[in-house]
Parts: sequence; C-alpha cells; structure tokens
Amino acid sequence: MVPPMGFEIIKPSRAFLHPQVFLKKVACANHHEQNYCTQLIKRAAIHQVRLHILANSTDLEIIGFIAISASELKNSPCVTIDYLLTTPSYRGVKFKGLGDMKASEYLVDYAINLVTQVNADIPFRYIALQPAHEKLLTLYRSIGFVPLDKTGWLFFKINQ
Repeated sequence: MVPPMGFEIIKPSRAFLHPQVFLKKVACANHHEQNYCTQLIKRAAIHQVRLHILANSTDLEIIGFIAISASELKNSPCVTIDYLLTTPSYRGVKFKGLGDMKASEYLVDYAINLVTQVNADIPFRYIALQPAHEKLLTLYRSIGFVPLDKTGWLFFKINQ
C-alpha cells in the first residue's frame, strides 16, 4: 500500500525538456519507453506537444505524465493524447488522494477536463488516442473512448 500523499499537476520548465534531464527524473520500464520519451521531449521542446506531469506534492517525485497536442479528426479539431506514462512502481496503484483512481485514470480524466474547459473558447470536438497496448482498451473504453475505425484509434467526443 502506498502511503497517503498529495498530488499536483506541474508543467515542465524549459531546462527540464532536455532528454538527459527528463530521463533522470522519469522512470521508464524499458528501452522502448525510454526511446519514446526521448522523442516526446524533443517535440515538447519545440512546442509540438505539451506535457502535464503528475507529481507528489511533497517531494515532486514524478508519478506519471500525459502528453497532448492539437490535431484533426473527421475534419474537426481535436486533441490527441500522444503518450501516457505511469512510473512503473505506481502502475496499477489506486491513490486515495486522486479519488481512488490510478495515475493513468486521473491523467486521462485531467486531459478530458482540460479540453472541455478550453472547448468553451477554442472548438475541439474530440480527444483521440491510439492505445499502446491491448490491455489499455478496457481503461479507455470505461472512460468513454470508442473505436474510430479499424486503425486502432479511439476517440472521445467533447460535449458541445
């Protein structure tokens, strides 16, 4: 059981958006995750994607992060969840401080709320993502994502 802790969403500083700095702070489970994080950080540094990091508010230990960007789906503006990562030691763990949600569930919920708020000023109709693993389909479908077509992409319609 993880001891009770507080959480906050932080946006990384410019200095943090360097692969070597980032990878020292973010635990990856394998070489594949590390390579993808390196590519993502490079994209974040040139403003192609935004990172929202879930951290322990006491010591700013990174629990996970979600990377989002603007895109298009069905000829409508959308937000794409480019990557979702939970630190390996916290995968599958539900946190009381997050309303008994796992970090991954909280981060997706955070993204949905963020896009819904922005939608009042900038018209986004969907959130799109392509699950990294088949085992994540259950999570995304439980939140309300539905298959787009046979490509594997899922989408969530933002209420207008």
